[in-house]
Amino acid sequence: WLVGRPSAEFLPILARYRDLPGLRLIGYVTDPVAVYQQADVFTFPTIEEGSALVTYEALACGLPVVTTPNAGSVVRDGVEGFIVPTRDVEALVAVLERLRADERLRLGIGWAARQRAEAFTWERYETSLARICTAIG
Repeated sequence: WLVGRPSAEFLPILARYRDLPGLRLIGYVTDPVAVYQQADVFTFPTIEEGSALVTYEALACGLPVVTTPNAGSVVRDGVEGFIVPTRDVEALVAVLERLRADERLRLGIGWAARQRAEAFTWERYETSLARICTAIG
Protein backbone atom coordinates (compact mmCIF):
# COMPACT_ATOMS: atom_id res chain seq x y z
CA TRP A 1 0.00 0.00 0.00
CA LEU A 2 1.10 3.52 -0.68
CA VAL A 3 -0.61 5.90 1.71
CA GLY A 4 -0.48 9.68 1.47
CA ARG A 5 -0.09 12.28 -1.23
CA PRO A 6 3.01 11.77 -3.33
CA SER A 7 5.01 14.88 -4.16
CA ALA A 8 4.78 16.25 -7.70
CA GLU A 9 8.25 15.03 -8.66
CA PHE A 10 7.33 11.48 -7.63
CA LEU A 11 4.16 11.28 -9.77
CA PRO A 12 5.90 10.37 -13.08
CA ILE A 13 7.77 7.56 -11.32
CA LEU A 14 4.62 6.31 -9.64
CA ALA A 15 2.75 6.30 -12.96
CA ARG A 16 5.12 3.63 -14.30
CA TYR A 17 4.12 1.26 -11.48
CA ARG A 18 0.38 1.92 -11.18
CA ASP A 19 -0.56 -1.50 -12.57
CA LEU A 20 1.92 -3.46 -10.48
CA PRO A 21 0.14 -6.44 -8.86
CA GLY A 22 -0.23 -5.92 -5.14
CA LEU A 23 0.31 -2.16 -5.24
CA ARG A 24 -2.59 -0.28 -3.75
CA LEU A 25 -2.61 3.51 -3.93
CA ILE A 26 -4.56 4.64 -0.89
CA GLY A 27 -3.94 8.39 -1.04
CA TYR A 28 -4.55 10.72 1.87
CA VAL A 29 -6.41 9.22 4.84
CA THR A 30 -8.03 11.02 7.75
CA ASP A 31 -7.69 8.00 10.06
CA PRO A 32 -4.20 6.53 9.63
CA VAL A 33 -4.67 4.24 12.65
CA ALA A 34 -7.24 2.23 10.69
CA VAL A 35 -4.63 1.69 7.96
CA TYR A 36 -1.90 0.79 10.47
CA GLN A 37 -4.20 -1.80 12.04
CA GLN A 38 -4.48 -3.58 8.70
CA ALA A 39 -0.72 -3.59 8.07
CA ASP A 40 2.01 -6.02 9.08
CA VAL A 41 4.98 -3.67 8.57
CA PHE A 42 5.44 0.09 8.19
CA THR A 43 7.96 1.16 5.55
CA PHE A 44 9.25 4.72 5.44
CA PRO A 45 12.27 4.83 3.07
CA THR A 46 12.65 8.57 3.29
CA ILE A 47 15.48 10.46 1.67
CA GLU A 48 15.09 13.50 3.91
CA GLU A 49 12.85 13.90 6.92
CA GLY A 50 12.87 15.13 10.47
CA SER A 51 11.51 13.06 13.30
CA ALA A 52 8.37 12.04 11.44
CA LEU A 53 5.14 11.57 13.40
CA VAL A 54 4.22 8.61 11.18
CA THR A 55 7.02 6.52 12.67
CA TYR A 56 5.73 7.15 16.19
CA GLU A 57 2.20 6.28 15.06
CA ALA A 58 3.38 3.03 13.48
CA LEU A 59 5.34 2.09 16.60
CA ALA A 60 2.29 2.80 18.76
CA CYS A 61 0.26 0.46 16.55
CA GLY A 62 2.82 -2.30 17.10
CA LEU A 63 4.29 -2.31 13.61
CA PRO A 64 7.91 -3.07 12.81
CA VAL A 65 9.28 0.08 11.15
CA VAL A 66 11.63 -0.14 8.18
CA THR A 67 13.22 3.23 7.49
CA THR A 68 16.47 5.01 6.66
CA PRO A 69 18.95 6.93 8.82
CA ASN A 70 17.41 10.11 7.37
CA ALA A 71 14.11 9.57 9.19
CA GLY A 72 15.36 11.07 12.44
CA SER A 73 13.62 8.10 13.96
CA VAL A 74 13.60 6.58 17.39
CA VAL A 75 13.66 3.13 15.81
CA ARG A 76 16.65 1.06 16.87
CA ASP A 77 17.98 -1.19 14.12
CA GLY A 78 17.02 -4.80 14.74
CA VAL A 79 14.95 -3.94 17.81
CA GLU A 80 11.76 -2.07 16.81
CA GLY A 81 12.45 -2.31 13.11
CA PHE A 82 15.26 -1.99 10.64
CA ILE A 83 17.25 0.94 9.32
CA VAL A 84 18.40 0.47 5.74
CA PRO A 85 20.82 2.69 3.83
CA THR A 86 19.19 5.57 1.97
CA ARG A 87 18.36 4.74 -1.67
CA ASP A 88 19.43 1.10 -1.23
CA VAL A 89 16.55 -0.74 -2.87
CA GLU A 90 18.19 -4.16 -2.47
CA ALA A 91 18.60 -3.70 1.29
CA LEU A 92 15.01 -2.50 1.60
CA VAL A 93 13.68 -5.50 -0.34
CA ALA A 94 15.83 -7.91 1.69
CA VAL A 95 14.48 -6.61 5.00
CA LEU A 96 10.88 -6.65 3.78
CA GLU A 97 11.26 -10.20 2.48
CA ARG A 98 12.79 -11.28 5.78
CA LEU A 99 9.89 -9.80 7.75
CA ARG A 100 7.35 -11.37 5.39
CA ALA A 101 8.95 -14.80 5.70
CA ASP A 102 9.54 -14.78 9.47
CA GLU A 103 6.29 -14.22 11.36
CA ARG A 104 7.94 -14.77 14.73
CA LEU A 105 10.51 -12.06 14.01
CA ARG A 106 7.82 -9.71 12.69
CA LEU A 107 5.61 -10.19 15.74
CA GLY A 108 8.53 -9.88 18.17
CA ILE A 109 9.71 -6.65 16.62
CA GLY A 110 6.12 -5.39 16.53
CA TRP A 111 5.82 -6.06 20.26
CA ALA A 112 9.08 -4.18 20.89
CA ALA A 113 7.81 -1.32 18.72
CA ARG A 114 4.70 -0.97 20.85
CA GLN A 115 6.80 -0.94 24.02
CA ARG A 116 9.15 1.68 22.56
CA ALA A 117 6.24 3.95 21.66
CA GLU A 118 5.24 4.16 25.30
CA ALA A 119 8.40 6.16 26.00
CA PHE A 120 7.19 8.85 23.59
CA THR A 121 3.67 9.72 24.71
CA TRP A 122 2.46 13.32 24.80
CA GLU A 123 2.19 13.03 28.59
CA ARG A 124 5.86 12.08 28.90
CA TYR A 125 6.81 14.88 26.54
CA GLU A 126 4.84 17.36 28.66
CA THR A 127 6.49 16.13 31.86
CA SER A 128 9.97 16.37 30.33
CA LEU A 129 9.30 19.83 28.96
CA ALA A 130 8.01 21.04 32.34
CA ARG A 131 11.10 19.61 34.05
CA ILE A 132 13.38 21.47 31.61
CA CYS A 133 11.49 24.75 32.05
CA THR A 134 11.71 24.42 35.83
CA ALA A 135 15.43 23.67 35.67
CA ILE A 136 16.26 26.74 33.60
CA GLY A 137 14.07 28.89 35.80
